[in-house]
Amino acid sequence: MIIFLLELPVLFLFSGKGKTDLILSFGFYLLLCLLFLFIQRKKSCKFTFEIKYPLVTLIICLLAVVTFYMRWNTSGRIISIAAILSKGVKQTCLFIAFVLASISAFGIDYAVQIIISFFSKSNLPGKNSVSEIAVSFYIFITSFLVITLNSTCSPLYPINRWADPNTTFTVGKAVLKGYVPYRDLYELKGPLFIFLHTIGSAISFDSFHGIWLLEVLFCFAFLFISYKTLCFYFSKQNVFLIPLTAFAVFIGIAFRTGDSAEEFCLPLLMFGLYTGCKSIYEQKLPSRLEFFLIGITSACVFWIKYSMVGFYLGWILFLIILSVRNNQFMKLIEGAVFIVFGLISATVPVILYFAANDSLPVLFETYFGNNFASMQRNNLSNLIKFTFNNFYHGFLEYWQYSPSVFILALAGILWALIQRKRETFFFLITTYLGTYITVYIRGYLPYYPFILGAFSIFGLFWLSELHKKRTPGNLSVFSLFISLAALCIFSHNMFWADSKKEELMQFKMKEVIDQSGIENPTLFYYGTLDLGINTTAGTIPNMRYFCGFNNINIQESIEEQANCLNEGCVDFVTAFTIYPDIYPEFPAYEHAGWFIGPTDTSYGYFHYYTRK
Repeated sequence: MIIFLLELPVLFLFSGKGKTDLILSFGFYLLLCLLFLFIQRKKSCKFTFEIKYPLVTLIICLLAVVTFYMRWNTSGRIISIAAILSKGVKQTCLFIAFVLASISAFGIDYAVQIIISFFSKSNLPGKNSVSEIAVSFYIFITSFLVITLNSTCSPLYPINRWADPNTTFTVGKAVLKGYVPYRDLYELKGPLFIFLHTIGSAISFDSFHGIWLLEVLFCFAFLFISYKTLCFYFSKQNVFLIPLTAFAVFIGIAFRTGDSAEEFCLPLLMFGLYTGCKSIYEQKLPSRLEFFLIGITSACVFWIKYSMVGFYLGWILFLIILSVRNNQFMKLIEGAVFIVFGLISATVPVILYFAANDSLPVLFETYFGNNFASMQRNNLSNLIKFTFNNFYHGFLEYWQYSPSVFILALAGILWALIQRKRETFFFLITTYLGTYITVYIRGYLPYYPFILGAFSIFGLFWLSELHKKRTPGNLSVFSLFISLAALCIFSHNMFWADSKKEELMQFKMKEVIDQSGIENPTLFYYGTLDLGINTTAGTIPNMRYFCGFNNINIQESIEEQANCLNEGCVDFVTAFTIYPDIYPEFPAYEHAGWFIGPTDTSYGYFHYYTRK
């Protein structure tokens, strides 16, 4: 009679809200269970808590989740439960769906076994082997769901409310119109990061949906390389650790609302960890191709956000020691040549682009000079105090904003130490400290520790040790749905999915701009980063310092913005405050209204001004 309990969650997943739907679903459920009992006796299929057909089970479970969500996301019962949990309605509905799917996974797989055995000559289904295609599909589904549920760039959300991505997106889409970053529109992020937003804006010019697709691909690359690294130490049956890794990395506040430079660098650093672990496993240095790819990936990190290149200092230090130990120093020198070739291959296109646009000086002045200016101190003593203050507060924020990554990264290093994997231990220590030092040497912000998520997979090796001893069967489907259910509850973003576009300042301001009838309207943010109006309205700024920027105090920007306010160089000016105070009247503009709305860190008043 256990079949009746196993298939019960499936009943709730596929049943509708109405009484008629429930009665029909319950009748079908009874007939299905009786049929299974009949076939079970004929074919002697015994139930075990093991997923034998993970791919088929996963697809059916996902269909069940989608069906449940579409039918129940507006239900009064779900709304009541959401109120009790103090969570969003959509978030609560998805959580319930994933919990039911997790519980029903074994029952669905058992049903698949029975159906297959009915059409099979043998009594029991054949043993299922894990293929690379199935693993790749499983990891892609994990990436797609984790990013779609948790990143506010995805279609589930009205807009990414974080100012940093909106600012970079504005500059990135301007490149499509012939603008040159740094020269025509100011930005502090790396050129390659801006060009990624150019690609995203080419897919969707007035939304982050293109960035969402890039996030899915980069997340897949990170998780797939994590899996390949895992296979150096354990069997590929441990693929069930991948959803847990995704949950641990993407759940923290350090992820913010999605679309950070750290997120796009994550698979690049993971590739470095993969090649290092491969060298340890094979007891030889990387191949020429791997050295070349290290050169390319490290250059990409440099041109996205150079503060993370400390990882490669640790990577090179370890390779030097490994080559000396194995008498392969000449091969290391050969590998260094191929690294240089890789660096050149990734750097030349960037240099040529800016050189062709007569913008090389402004690239170096902005990306390096203005960023390094935040580290300038009067004397060495002040610089040392400044640096150690950053390390200390960075450590506190690391624990506060990404505790799961903090724990897993240290647990991975501890695993290597206790398991006497000395080379792995030294490799993790050098790359981890190298990354931490260069990330926090000039400052600390809540999203900085996200990049350290590259080390998370090693902390889950403890579960692989247990799995190796107890062999509980295939946990991949169950692991995925448990991770997604936990993500729905602990996500710091999913409450935002309940927001409606017409209620948000960015879309209200878009309507104001559209109704103005101005052809090619222009906008200037006073005292704040781009908060998303350029994104929703599809506008391109006509001034270099089109918004305020953090960590800079450039006289040129102050003068340009002051001149604009005095002369009326744009059609609209917006300003943000957490209080309902109206900014002082600007000479060339008059206050036209205000909206209440959120950013990623605060909730306040968006004032807008029109030209007199």
